Amino acid sequence: SIVEFLSTKMFPENMSKFWQRYLQKQAQDFCLVVDQLYHIGKDGSLRVCILENEYVPILEHAHASVPGGHFSVDVTAKAIMRAGLWWPTLFQDVVIYVKGCDVCQQTKALI
Repeated sequence: SIVEFLSTKMFPENMSKFWQRYLQKQAQDFCLVVDQLYHIGKDGSLRVCILENEYVPILEHAHASVPGGHFSVDVTAKAIMRAGLWWPTLFQDVVIYVKGCDVCQQTKALI
């Protein structure tokens, strides 16, 4: 809906006024550049919006690959964002992925 709204500046048919205002508010955090959706961060930087089927390979690379190094949730999430990537559930997905990483669970220090 956000892509459609940003490209046409029109609301979908039969959308209530409430949802029109909601969509307009949500769309303020995004921009469309040559048919690619970008999220505008709080720092003003543009990050490419990633599709759901691309989350896992990105998480694997940022956390478990050679340059990833099995770092913490914060470091992994920041690495993804520094690479200019974003999706709505980024932080929750990183937490789940890092907590489920077998290598990290076997090597983490006991408290």
